[in-house]
Amino acid sequence: MKRNHDNAVGISREEILNINSSAIIFDMHIDPLVQATLFGYEIEKEHSLDWKPEFWKNRWAWVLFREIVYHDCNNPLFNHVDLFRMRRGGYNGAAFGMVCSPDATDILINIFSTLDIFEKMDIEVDAETIGENFEKSGLSKWLAAIWTSNKGALANQLAKFHELVKDESFIQAKTPEDVYQAKEDRKIAGFPGVEGVHCLQGSQEEQFRQIETLFNDGGVRYITLHHLTGNDAGECGYCPLAPTDEETCLKEFGKQVVRKMHQVGMMVDLAHTNKGGILDACAVQDRLNEEIRKINPGEEHLSIPLIASHTACRAAFEEINSNNGIKLEDYSLRKQHAYF
Repeated sequence: MKRNHDNAVGISREEILNINSSAIIFDMHIDPLVQATLFGYEIEKEHSLDWKPEFWKNRWAWVLFREIVYHDCNNPLFNHVDLFRMRRGGYNGAAFGMVCSPDATDILINIFSTLDIFEKMDIEVDAETIGENFEKSGLSKWLAAIWTSNKGALANQLAKFHELVKDESFIQAKTPEDVYQAKEDRKIAGFPGVEGVHCLQGSQEEQFRQIETLFNDGGVRYITLHHLTGNDAGECGYCPLAPTDEETCLKEFGKQVVRKMHQVGMMVDLAHTNKGGILDACAVQDRLNEEIRKINPGEEHLSIPLIASHTACRAAFEEINSNNGIKLEDYSLRKQHAYF
């Protein structure tokens, strides 16, 4: 059956394509750096939709990932974008997400316990057996690449990003002007973003220096306060392994991180933050904006925006599944919109 591309308000397919071609199409969060770091996925090359890493043929690895990756119909580790398909799809740019595990061992144990994976594979749950199967499957090599340490994880993923800069079809986006230039030159612009302040290490002073280094040297343009667990900044919006509290406030460290990111010029990403944390971050931003107005009257545009790089509207998607903690309510959306 031929699909009717004219919608209910009378906009034709041609008009939609014209709007699309004239607009800046920038995806605020994509995950191929994780895939590239773990599995050697080459972002510069075109891939088929059924691409899988080499170890996928191993039975132990296959059962493990079938349970984790495809659980609840999610497929977060495979079939991500590449530069070829981004160009073909009309992308002008994207933010490349980087992740770290807050505690890989605990998370893996919880996942195994929750899904009864070892029982399904008739494998005894003990350290010796786990290590043996990890070695046989090749999983230990790529797990170490990202989960050895947070510092190592970010370094590995940043290195993968900066390899892309060598590609003639790619431009590192340090400023908005770089994105406009990429569109004019028919190239892809991009910058890295970090998911979760737990990726920072050391004392508070050291973590603040890392924010500066990530911005100035790494080209990172946003940090998400949380990912899939709570951390020193506060409570996350959704944790796949435990319930979360939507109303819990942002911790003092989280508020200081917002101030520091504003100081260096980095966007604060609230995509995985709970409702209470979002409203607290907005309150901190309100005070920073007031300081800007006092020092530079009429220069509100100097404020760094709060963003939600990848989330959904709860009113539109509340019935789809139970992950409401990562869907924004109208009030939270309006509060963030005020900074644009």
